[in-house]
Amino acid sequence: IDVLRTDLQRFTDESHTPDFSIFSEDIVVEDARLPDFRLQGLATYQQVVSTLKWSVRAVCVQSRFEITSMQPPVNGELNMRWRLQLIPRDVLASAKDFLAPAFGAGMSLGSSSEPLIV
Repeated sequence: IDVLRTDLQRFTDESHTPDFSIFSEDIVVEDARLPDFRLQGLATYQQVVSTLKWSVRAVCVQSRFEITSMQPPVNGELNMRWRLQLIPRDVLASAKDFLAPAFGAGMSLGSSSEPLIV
C-alpha cells in the first residue's frame, strides 16, 4: 500500500516512474462511478497510466493527484477515493503573444482568467 500511495501521489511528477512490480498480471481496475469502465491486465493498466500522464503534461500547466481515502485490502480488493486537480494551459497564449504588439507596449491582453476581446 505504501508503494501505491507514493506512486499515486507522485503521479503527475514528470521524473517519477511508477513501480508496476507490485501489481499482478491479472490486475483489474474498476471505477464505481462508471459501471462499464474496467481495465484488465497489467499491460493495459501500464498503457492507460502512460497515456494519462502524457495527456496531463501536454494539456496542463499544473496538476496534483490526491488520495482522499484508502482502505486496507479485503479479499484482494483495495478501495480508494482520489482526486486529480488540473490547471489547463492557456490555449490562447500564442495568439495573445502574437497580438500583443498591436496593442502597444503599455497595453496588456489580460491574464488567462480575463477574457480576450479583440
